[in-house]
Parts: sequence; C-alpha cells; structure tokens
Amino acid sequence: MTQVRFGIIGIGNMGSAHATSITGGQVPELQLVAVADRRASRR
Repeated sequence: MTQVRFGIIGIGNMGSAHATSITGGQVPELQLVAVADRRASRR
C-alpha cells in the first residue's frame, strides 16, 4: 500500500479533527507530515 504524505493548513476545529483521525491510524493511507496555522499556539 502506498502512503500519501499530507499537510494541513489551518488547525482549528476541523483541521485538528482531521489531524487526530490521521495520526490515530483511522486513515492508514495518509501520513501527516506538516501543519500550518497563523496562531502559534495551534502549531
């Protein structure tokens, strides 16, 4: 199985939910490799 390297722009409510799903193993085809947000506290 090939993994897709994935980045998320905007780690608010929806972005953090996606990040949790990906890092929790619910989407084994994706590998979270980067996040970006304007707020330093969210990064």
